[in-house]
Amino acid sequence: MEQEHVKVFIGTSIIVNRLHFLLKKANIHAIIKDHIASGQLVQALEH
Repeated sequence: MEQEHVKVFIGTSIIVNRLHFLLKKANIHAIIKDHIASGQLVQALEH
């Protein structure tokens, strides 16, 4: 089964979490990526 991912929203974590909740309630799987947290993790691992 092939899956397609579409970026639908970029915003604050509060709004993203609310959107994630509404999608989950509608049985729609969502992937949340936090590029800032990912960058901070990489930076912390480098030092």
